[in-house]
Amino acid sequence: MLDQGHQVFYGAPGEARGYFEGLGFNILPRQSTADYLTGCTDPNARQFSPGRSAKDVPSTPEELESAFQRSVNALDNQECLETYKASMETEKRDQEAFRAAVAADKKRGVSKKSPYTLGFSGQVWALAVRQFRMRLQDKFQLYTSFTLSLVLGFVTGGAFYNQPFTSNGAFTRSRCVPEVVRFLSYVWHGPV
Repeated sequence: MLDQGHQVFYGAPGEARGYFEGLGFNILPRQSTADYLTGCTDPNARQFSPGRSAKDVPSTPEELESAFQRSVNALDNQECLETYKASMETEKRDQEAFRAAVAADKKRGVSKKSPYTLGFSGQVWALAVRQFRMRLQDKFQLYTSFTLSLVLGFVTGGAFYNQPFTSNGAFTRSRCVPEVVRFLSYVWHGPV
């Protein structure tokens, strides 16, 4: 929370109201937290708790900032900041070690700027092998699709069985193919 460029509070929103109440600012009935906090920094809207005045409650932006710097919230923020900086140093070393490992593992022909260790063709090959292995694991689907393809091949081939190789056979084949396709569509998808 800022007041004329001075940081007068930094922390969880739920803690802000209690912090300013502890400083000596009064709560008005039916006032939301946002309105209350805005009123604490506005000289025209602020009200002090009974028995308190501007003499013993920080009222200027500078006084509010120095009161915050001495508060428990500021100490907690400082500790969190130090912990964060220490964790960032650790993460930075981990990131550099990871980048070095990726650079060492890159295959020939891969750009140094690329985040990948394999080129495009290597990635396609790895994905094709993975997909093939996944298909082999699903035996039911593999056997079902193979059997269905075999049956459909026999049904489609049966449409051309014992047809003459003359123009008469061509006429019957051309009429027969749409009927076979319609039959297979009905078997596969059901009635349309």
